[in-house]
Amino acid sequence: MYSLSDAEQIKGSAFIDHYITLFKIVVDISCINFTK
Repeated sequence: MYSLSDAEQIKGSAFIDHYITLFKIVVDISCINFTK
């Protein structure tokens, strides 16, 4: 069983990973549009 802090850390890191992935997608789209 996870303690509450472990569960929160896992949720937090998943949340950060999700935003990093979104940010990379946005940057990729911006670069593609910029190079056209």
